[in-house]
Amino acid sequence: MKNDKQGPMENLLDGLDQHADALSSDEVKSELEDRGIDVDAGVQEAEMTIAAYDKEDRLSWMKVADEKKASLRVAESTVVSWVGRKEEDIRAAFEAFLKRATPNHALAFRKRDQLTVQDMAEILDADESLRRKSDDEGKRE
Repeated sequence: MKNDKQGPMENLLDGLDQHADALSSDEVKSELEDRGIDVDAGVQEAEMTIAAYDKEDRLSWMKVADEKKASLRVAESTVVSWVGRKEEDIRAAFEAFLKRATPNHALAFRKRDQLTVQDMAEILDADESLRRKSDDEGKRE
């Protein structure tokens, strides 16, 4: 579809297209300069605009990576350690952990009666960390 109301840029491009075979590049440049158009400045401005766009495009992946990194930090900061919680909460969570333990957990405590509350809290923290890692790997695949 052709635009009936062409602007100066369209007229310039049409003129260049029509006379491209008849005039050499030096003649075209000379004719444009006679009409007050600085070709070198226009070309330089176009190159700078293209270079800025290319640079932004090349660096766009870094912006996405920074956003993901920030979201992961937020997710990590919301995790509350079991160490320092109430003893009854730790014992209840540890019992639930033992009940849901599978062979994948490789849970083989011979003397679990002798574990301290601190030991239980650290085991729960380690389990939470492993679960988070496996969830993250599952999301990537």
